[in-house]
Amino acid sequence: MHMHPQWGVELLHSMQRELGHASAAILAHHEHWDGSGYPAGLVGNAIPISARIVAIVNAFDGLTTAHAYERARSPFEALALMGNELSGRFDIDLLRRFVPVWGPGGVADA
Repeated sequence: MHMHPQWGVELLHSMQRELGHASAAILAHHEHWDGSGYPAGLVGNAIPISARIVAIVNAFDGLTTAHAYERARSPFEALALMGNELSGRFDIDLLRRFVPVWGPGGVADA
C-alpha cells in the first residue's frame, strides 16, 4: 500500500508528455501536514501544494464513498472528521478553503 505513490510516479513518467507535471502531487499526496505521512515524512510547506490539495480531495472522496468495510459518510460528516480527528493530516488553510464548497449554500447545494 505504501508503494502506490511511487508506482503512480513511475506510471506518470512513462507518460511524461501528458502527465509528468503531476508527479509531485502523486508522490506526496500521502504526506501529512504534521510529518506523520509517507513516503518521505515531509512536514508542512515542504509538501508541494498540489499534493496538499490532492490529499484533501482524496480523503473527502474516500470518506464519502461506500466501501466493503465502511459506509459512506455525508459530506458534512466527512468534513467534520477531516477538521477534527484527521486535522494533523491536512494544511488547515487549504481545508478551510475546501469547506465552503460543501458547506451550506456551497456548490454542492446548488
